[in-house]
Amino acid sequence: MQPISRDAALAAVRKMMQFHEETARLFERYGMSLTADLGRRNTLLSAAQEKFFSDELSAHFRVSTDGRAGQPDIRIRDPETGETRELECKLTTRNRSGGINLQTDYDTLRRKGCLDYLYVIASPEFTEFCVMHFSGLTPDDFRTPAPGSRGKSGMIKHRCFAKATTLVGEYTSLRDQSLARVSAALAGSPPPARRRRLEGALQYWTSAADRYTIRLEKVSASCILNPCDNTQRETGTWNLTGTG
Repeated sequence: MQPISRDAALAAVRKMMQFHEETARLFERYGMSLTADLGRRNTLLSAAQEKFFSDELSAHFRVSTDGRAGQPDIRIRDPETGETRELECKLTTRNRSGGINLQTDYDTLRRKGCLDYLYVIASPEFTEFCVMHFSGLTPDDFRTPAPGSRGKSGMIKHRCFAKATTLVGEYTSLRDQSLARVSAALAGSPPPARRRRLEGALQYWTSAADRYTIRLEKVSASCILNPCDNTQRETGTWNLTGTG
């Protein structure tokens, strides 16, 4: 079951953008800035993520939400097959070094055994996004929490990205890019010394754990209140945001 379509993801993101804009104005009215602390901003908007995505999913599935600790953010049931999935919602923004942390509560995942995840990666301005749905992640897909991490565990990306469906934005494999570049250079009959270096690079990248570049897609705010066609990706709106 692939419950989330690109159209549904875009519709939910645009509602989140509107909520973000209205909340920012409320903060300003009281002399505060919503974006002064992006971690707190994302925590505040996490309930909006659960609400708006569940609204979109409810058009096709039986959906319930429960944000209490230990309960699934969204429970989805297919009325035709009876299949039920639990979906954890996460909202994050790149850190100061440019990295993107995809985390979970390790104890919850260990207790459940297997969960789906919906990660929304937002730019600081909340205008560019990558939305990724990961199916069937287990505790083996995350690192053991470090001391002082408050039970938060980081995703082992090279294990998980094969289980991902990207709905908004995109990611590219640094290993695949490097292998293609090295293979193309070897095909060009390089001199012996350069060939040896390229063959060493080919061996390295063939066995290396993959790393990824995540690119955010700019979502048009003008479509929040005015219905528009969501089926075609906007052009010229990509932003390189980080690797992991």
